[in-house]
Amino acid sequence: MITMPRIFTFTILAALLLTFVGQAQAKVRSFNGFSIDVPDGWSVKDDKENYTVIFMSPDESSILTIAFFENEGMSAEEHGKYFVEEWKGKDLRKLNDTTYQFLFKGDNGEAGRALVSVDKKDVLFITAIGENAVMDGMIHSLKSR
Repeated sequence: MITMPRIFTFTILAALLLTFVGQAQAKVRSFNGFSIDVPDGWSVKDDKENYTVIFMSPDESSILTIAFFENEGMSAEEHGKYFVEEWKGKDLRKLNDTTYQFLFKGDNGEAGRALVSVDKKDVLFITAIGENAVMDGMIHSLKSR
């Protein structure tokens, strides 16, 4: 006889299994100055000339762009103001002494967010379009080399 506790346990186990099966496997990939976990199925364009790497989700609903380049003496605030103007962004916000974030609209009007982090040597500029838990995991896996 199947009891309610067994049905509940089976439902929980099935949900957990589907969660793990649904998660993409990721490989650590290294680029100019940083490494990141790239899930299977995501396309990668490494634009070395512009110090930029573009990651696109399999369904093309999410785009993550990372630029990593040498700082030529500008402060984090100066870089933040520059990028918010270049990207026609809004709501430039200081997160700490080295990091700013702002919001922008993509080419097709999609909501995007950007982060610029600066130290004496390097600038890290990240843009993200689309809401995607996998993309958020990618951002958290980012490591400078």
